[in-house]
Amino acid sequence: MLNPSAAKDGMRPLRILLVDDHPDSLRSIGVWMRRRGYTVIPASSAQHAINAAEEEPFDVLVSDLGLPDSDGWQLLVMLSQKWIFKAIAISGLSAERDVERSRRAGFVRHLVKPFDPRVLHGLLEDIRMELEDEPEPRASRGSQP
Repeated sequence: MLNPSAAKDGMRPLRILLVDDHPDSLRSIGVWMRRRGYTVIPASSAQHAINAAEEEPFDVLVSDLGLPDSDGWQLLVMLSQKWIFKAIAISGLSAERDVERSRRAGFVRHLVKPFDPRVLHGLLEDIRMELEDEPEPRASRGSQP
């Protein structure tokens, strides 16, 4: 099922850099996102995410926090040095200190697995609406208009 609002208004799909080291989670969340009309750039590690970001523009980072070669917080910091984007954490970590660390790192929301996909969809649609008036493609840090 495509995102009805994206199809109706003719906007380009939201481009999501999806990072999760669990293959089943990466696949199932990616399928769910594509069915809603989002463009998904999958990555199974921080390094894969950085490589993918170099190749394809993205609007939103949706990242697990426990990655094999880093963590989602560090990934957000690394990507933020070069690109401008919004970020959502998805994690099994539910302690208040982890949620607060996500907020301080720059994630707009920390969703605890298993999460309600309707909440993720609402967050992504809110971000899509925020980005509606921004120029395409998303700017890199330090780029000139």
